[in-house]
Amino acid sequence: MQNKDYYNILQVSPNASPEVIRRSFRKLALLYHPDKNNGDNLAEERFKEIREAYEILSNTRKRQDYHYKRFASSYQYKIITPDIILQQCIDLKKFISVIHHSYIDFDMLTAQIQDILSVQSLDVLQKNNDPVLNNKIIQLILHSCKPLPYRQFLLIAPLLISISNVEKNIAEIETINQHKKRVHYFEKYKLLIAILMAAIICVLIYSTTK
Repeated sequence: MQNKDYYNILQVSPNASPEVIRRSFRKLALLYHPDKNNGDNLAEERFKEIREAYEILSNTRKRQDYHYKRFASSYQYKIITPDIILQQCIDLKKFISVIHHSYIDFDMLTAQIQDILSVQSLDVLQKNNDPVLNNKIIQLILHSCKPLPYRQFLLIAPLLISISNVEKNIAEIETINQHKKRVHYFEKYKLLIAILMAAIICVLIYSTTK
């Protein structure tokens, strides 16, 4: 199943929005529907492929999993080069840009980024030592990291810092890390804070009316 190019079957690009995918499916399904192609076995098979492709690409989690497996495998047997790593980052950013953050599997996204920034990839980038290219990669990954919570970003930050030789980039990574940390602890303790604030207000009201 994973060898099929579902994007090509639905005649859309890999970064197509859900609405574009839906429109293309409706158009193609209408064109190849068995009711309109009586006895045409080729049309029937084409319709089945279209329906299968839509089932995967219309489901956020299935699409994310398919997209990762398909595009990761396209680099699997190639020699790792800085340009290939850069292209992987571009592909990931395009995909993340069209997926609503609330539907993203954070663990899977973290694994995707860790796969792109593998030990071998980091070694290639460090040896190549191209500040401009490394900066592009860092910025692309940071964009893809926007949905990630603090715990997952902690796994990615050291990888980015390891290929950064620009203080500005390191400072940016640290700033994002601190922001995610504050959000994490606020979300974790906001109920407790609200209860404490309510208790304090009650005490103040009681003391002033006493």
